[in-house]
Amino acid sequence: MVPAALVAGLMLMLASCTSTTSQTTSSPSPDVSPSPTPVASPTPGETPTPVESPAPTPSPAPATSPSPAALLITSVPFHVGEIGVAYASVALGASGGVPPYKWSIATGSLPPGLALSSAGNASGKPTATGSYSFAVRVDDSAGAAAGVSRTITVVPHLSASGVCTKECDVEQGCVTVCGKFGSQTGGLAPYRYKVSVGVLPSGMALSGLALAGAFPVASNCGECRPLWQFSVTLSDALGATDAVNAIFYVFPHISISGPGAICSGFGCTTQVFYTSYDGSTPTVAITNVVCDAVDPGCQDPTTISGFSATSSGGTFGTITITFPGGEWVGTFDITIADQSSCGPSAICLSNTVTQAANVNAG
Repeated sequence: MVPAALVAGLMLMLASCTSTTSQTTSSPSPDVSPSPTPVASPTPGETPTPVESPAPTPSPAPATSPSPAALLITSVPFHVGEIGVAYASVALGASGGVPPYKWSIATGSLPPGLALSSAGNASGKPTATGSYSFAVRVDDSAGAAAGVSRTITVVPHLSASGVCTKECDVEQGCVTVCGKFGSQTGGLAPYRYKVSVGVLPSGMALSGLALAGAFPVASNCGECRPLWQFSVTLSDALGATDAVNAIFYVFPHISISGPGAICSGFGCTTQVFYTSYDGSTPTVAITNVVCDAVDPGCQDPTTISGFSATSSGGTFGTITITFPGGEWVGTFDITIADQSSCGPSAICLSNTVTQAANVNAG
């Protein structure tokens, strides 16, 4: 039989062993995370390749508005004006800056009757002639401004007057110098001319307010008066118009009917007949002298003492040729000219006749 004291001692030993085992089991496990993989050292003599870091991305710059282009005046199409004629509207132009624009006259002034709107439109009707200088200014909405200088000329209104409104008497065959039937002033070239009433004399044409060409043969109508009546309307580059009326009476050309009888003997006289409708006294010209027989020598018959060649005057007249003395045998030409404002050298020349003479010394 085992003594009680021994049993008690054994029990105490067993209790002590159980407590130690329990404490060991509950202790935390040591950290068993794997150690980092060691990096091998570079082989001696080799330079390691550097690794580039990525470049930093720049931050975007803040957005800004672009600056406007410089303000410029691009178009100022002013033109010549005419008194009493509406000024063709002009629109000024600009570019750049900050629209809308505002237009004005900075210095000087437009011609009286014209105005410029703030939108850049010039219009009106000029009331005074002259040249007007001024400066145009344009302002934009941002406070910028630009300017340019210009001049507008205003001409008088187109006007025409007739010089043959009652009647112009002209000679058949007259050219240019007697064809003017009107005059004009003012307006702006180029001018245009148009027959608006009637017809021009046959074979003639307009040259401004005049007729070009030769006036036609007058009608053979006894006592009637062959008249040409017409009206011409003229206009200018700005649209102004006026009109001129004209009446032309064309009378027959001055003429000599033929040579007179041969003037022969001592102190001879001969006559040549003519017609001149302008009513003036024609002048007589002796030309182309030819001597057939001479005693004592050839000389111009007009140098013979007392020689004369005169016209009687009037519509139907005579040319009287007189040799009061001397001696002359030959021929000469006779031409007469009336005092009409038409024809060569502002006179009208007749046809030419050859007159013979056989003058004996007394």
